[in-house]
Amino acid sequence: MAVQIFDSGQLGQDPAVIGEMGFGTIDLMISTVSNAAQQIPEFSIFTMPCLFNGMDDALAKIGPGSKVHAHFEKVYEEHAVGMRFLALGASGTRNMSTAFVAVTSPAYLDG
Repeated sequence: MAVQIFDSGQLGQDPAVIGEMGFGTIDLMISTVSNAAQQIPEFSIFTMPCLFNGMDDALAKIGPGSKVHAHFEKVYEEHAVGMRFLALGASGTRNMSTAFVAVTSPAYLDG
């Protein structure tokens, strides 16, 4: 097997590349769920802040063998986008900083 890597958007912006995967002209990519939400709207849930308690929590809840992973395998089949779902990962957590108080939960954002 030969693998050729195209980084830094050489093949286009992620939404276009995701579409090309559906046609079979590109075989594999790593992208963010916000870009893939155009084809799989259910991915939009992952753009919410404070969804997980950190990276370890996120990976434990969305990794292979999890209910979330099984759910998205079905979602890909139902949407018939011409792609196979392989995995969800985490590329960082959402953070918020303030000058006067530590933000430790969504309750701190009330008002």
